[in-house]
Amino acid sequence: MIGGGNSGVEAAIDLAGLLTCTLLIRHKLVRPSVAKQTA
Repeated sequence: MIGGGNSGVEAAIDLAGLLTCTLLIRHKLVRPSVAKQTA
């Protein structure tokens, strides 16, 4: 693993990734027309 003592940072990055994924999925579910325009 890169950065032996930065497990907290890695966890924060993973959490941020999960949040972004859930937000993107919600956007696609709530506003499919907006998702089609972006894609």
